[in-house]
Amino acid sequence: MAAQTVAENKTVTKPKDPEKEGFTFTGWFADSECKTAYDFTRPVTTDITVYAGWKEKENPMAYTIIEGADGTWEKDSRKSYTIRVRRSEDDGKCFDHYRGTFVDGKQTTVYAASGSTIVILSPDSLEKLTVGAHTVTIRFDDGEAVAYLTIREAAPPFVPDDTEPPADPDAPDDSETPDDSKKQDDPETPDTPDDGDGPNAPDEPVAPDEPDDPGASDRRGGSPLLWLIAIPVVLAGGGAGFLLGRKRGRK
Repeated sequence: MAAQTVAENKTVTKPKDPEKEGFTFTGWFADSECKTAYDFTRPVTTDITVYAGWKEKENPMAYTIIEGADGTWEKDSRKSYTIRVRRSEDDGKCFDHYRGTFVDGKQTTVYAASGSTIVILSPDSLEKLTVGAHTVTIRFDDGEAVAYLTIREAAPPFVPDDTEPPADPDAPDDSETPDDSKKQDDPETPDTPDDGDGPNAPDEPVAPDEPDDPGASDRRGGSPLLWLIAIPVVLAGGGAGFLLGRKRGRK
């Protein structure tokens, strides 16, 4: 209440009832204990002080958390955590009543914005919290809202599983011998060395003809092909005959 100056034996103008969040105004009093109501019709004869009386509301303003009331946050995730609070009366002015955010009773720097009341805990502030359960209290000048947040260890890095999957009984068996009609020559498979009897055996050098020698076949260890050549000759006495000769055939 603003100070007033009045002439002696004049009355004081009753001021407008004040307002205080969370309290109900009970009137103007002549004493600080607010037991004796002040009479504004009484003339003022000396300097006086008038006191405003207040009574705390039995049912303080209700605040409800509509996002982030009970959640978890994982370390090293580099994500923020959002809590949104709604006021039961005149929610459009909810942020006007905001006074601070406390984690486990200790005030924490956060980003707060209107639209009900939005409180955002940054990744840096969350990294400082220990693993486990924490209480987040959002205070207003006429009430508060409480959220619960659990901090978890960072997830282990992903390791691919090299274990082979179980065999599919319906899958084709690679061990079966493929059909010869579909088999193709492997261009990288070398030819099997020929031992000399196959079609790819190298040609043996041909020995030059040797003069006829009755014992040549025995020395070579083989039986040459014999060619009998009948050469007609005229014998003495007018008879005819044949001269048998031998010629070695080439091997």
